[in-house]
Amino acid sequence: KTELLTACDVYYGTKITAMFNTEEGTPVAGDLSVELTGLTASTKYYFYIKDKLDPKSARTGIYSFETTAV
Repeated sequence: KTELLTACDVYYGTKITAMFNTEEGTPVAGDLSVELTGLTASTKYYFYIKDKLDPKSARTGIYSFETTAV
């Protein structure tokens, strides 16, 4: 869930200090769905979300997820 109502960018990577990969997303009714491809199995990823239309806005906190084994 997100409070963003406009296009946003999801920054992600395998190191909390290096989230250089980016995918664009558009929230619909508070739900944000972004497809991330090329992820490595059994790997922890970190990500944050930033409003694409207002680059000066604050970003979200940093979150993480782990991909499953193949």
